[in-house]
Amino acid sequence: MEKATFASAQATIWPELDEKNPNQLTRELVMGALNRHAHFHVVASATTAQEVLEAAQSAHVDVALIAPALADGPLSGLGVLRQICESSPQVKSVILFETH
Repeated sequence: MEKATFASAQATIWPELDEKNPNQLTRELVMGALNRHAHFHVVASATTAQEVLEAAQSAHVDVALIAPALADGPLSGLGVLRQICESSPQVKSVILFETH
């Protein structure tokens, strides 16, 4: 039986969540898990859409993990996703929706 193969990335951006965000622990756990995997390396953390865009353009990034809500507003992550697609088409993006 063949093993499942998962795509890997050398670099990942994770939008930083402020202390008021109840998902801070989730963010830290995901970042820790990615950094423990040999094929992943978190290269940036950001709180605003501008910081996410700058990180995507300045660092060697393969994948951007983006929350829909950043410090800029509840849907600012979706707006920066469009900007990343336009300015850095080689960066694959994943939107992380939250459910409770």
